[in-house]
Amino acid sequence: MDNYNIIKEIGKGSYGIVYLAKSKKSEREVIIKEVDLTSRIEKEKSKFMSGTMTENQMNQNIKKFQDIVYNEISVLQKLCNCLELQDKKCLEHMSCFIDSFKDQNKIYIVQNYIEGLTYSQFAKYLKTNYKKEDKTLKIFLLKSMIGITKSVKYIHDRGVVHLDIHDENIIVESSNNFILIDFGQACFLEEKYCLSYHTPTTEKHLIKFLKRVDLDLMGDMFQSILTIIYGRHWYRFFLGTDLEELLDSLITDEPPSLDEVIDRLEYIIKRFST
Repeated sequence: MDNYNIIKEIGKGSYGIVYLAKSKKSEREVIIKEVDLTSRIEKEKSKFMSGTMTENQMNQNIKKFQDIVYNEISVLQKLCNCLELQDKKCLEHMSCFIDSFKDQNKIYIVQNYIEGLTYSQFAKYLKTNYKKEDKTLKIFLLKSMIGITKSVKYIHDRGVVHLDIHDENIIVESSNNFILIDFGQACFLEEKYCLSYHTPTTEKHLIKFLKRVDLDLMGDMFQSILTIIYGRHWYRFFLGTDLEELLDSLITDEPPSLDEVIDRLEYIIKRFST
C-alpha cells in the first residue's frame, strides 16, 4: 500500500473491503479492493475443526476463494486495462484496471474511481424528483435499461459474463454511462467451468447457460427498480407497450438477444416521445 493513501472505506462484502484512495504518484483518486486471505483461511479452518466439513472440503474452499480473486484480476486486465488501454470504449461500460499486488497475505486490486450514483440511488432520485405519470420519468428509466443492456452486451461480446448483476453493482455517471463494477463472480465463456455456478457439462450449453444467468439477473433488477418507483403494479404505467412481456422474457429459458432487448426498449421510448 506504499503507493496509495487511503481516504475512507466505502464498501464491504463477502470477499473484502473497498477503499477510496489517492495515488501518491498521479494524485488521482482510485478504488482499492482489499481481500484478506488469512481471515478466509481461518474461517474455513474453523469449520473443519468444528466437524462441519472434511479437510479435503476445507482445502477446496480455500483454493476456490483464491481462484475467484485471481480470476477477477485476469478478467479486468483483459477487458479494460488502464495501462494498456487499446479500446477506450470500455470506459463507457466498466471501471478500468490499474494495478494488483499482494502484501502480508492480503491481495489488493486497484481500479479507477467512478463517481456517480448506484442504480438503486438513481432510481430513488428519479422517484423523488418526478411524478409517476411523467413521461420524462419513463424515458429516463427506459434509457437506463438500454445503457445497462449495452454494458452487458459489451462484456458478452468480449467473451465474459458478469454473474453478479444487481443495482449496487452498477454506477450511473453524470454522463449517463452505466458502469458495471465488481467482477468477483465473472468468468470467461471460453473456460470449461465457472467458479460460482454448477453448470451444464457441454461447452455449448455452458455458454448459453452463463449468458442466461446475466439476462435473468438483469430482468429481475429492472423489475425491482420499477417496483421501487411505481409499486408492485408498475406495468399499469406502461400500458400499450410490451415492456412487461419483454422483462418477463429475460427470465425464461429462451431469452431474447441483447440486440433485440435494446431495439424493443428504443421502440417503447419512441411511443412515449410522440
